Amino acid sequence: MDYSLRPLYVISILNFKIDHTEEGALEDGFISRYSIRNDANGELMTDALHFVYFELGRLKARFGEENKCVTVLEQVAYSLKYGHMLKERPENFRDEILKLLYRAINLANLTQKELENYDKIMTTKLDIIAQINYAERKGREEGAAEGKAEGKAEGKAEVARNMLAMNMNVDVITKATGLSAEEVEALAVR
Repeated sequence: MDYSLRPLYVISILNFKIDHTEEGALEDGFISRYSIRNDANGELMTDALHFVYFELGRLKARFGEENKCVTVLEQVAYSLKYGHMLKERPENFRDEILKLLYRAINLANLTQKELENYDKIMTTKLDIIAQINYAERKGREEGAAEGKAEGKAEGKAEVARNMLAMNMNVDVITKATGLSAEEVEALAVR
């Protein structure tokens, strides 16, 4: 058995600056790293515990000055510092990590009712995927292309009926199932 401990990194996002004795203590203008050392002789206590500080207080761009953020790290700092005040991701923040960050920011800012609705929609989408996968598998087992298409269509119709029973909006149902508004409305009549 290997009982050795892997290094632990404590990453803190600070909305202020740490006073460093020298600017060389910073990486990329925002990041400082620390370890635990003995005060008397500077001996490193352990190489298994690390502290990383992302100092948002060092961001020079103020709110509304997102175009001054050139590097991805500056854009991440701006997003973390001002994300709660933004309606959407700034146009020039195109990196994939920023797209993911803004998706998380948007989800974090949902009201309780919006979050419950989002959970319903996501659950419905997962149900649709599962039903389509089942229908496709069933169609393959039957060995007929028409069985696959029929199973897929029936799966979508069943999901749409369930969503209608939950009084969900027709637009949401069409987006989730891929059915047209007419097809969904026809299911509501049945």
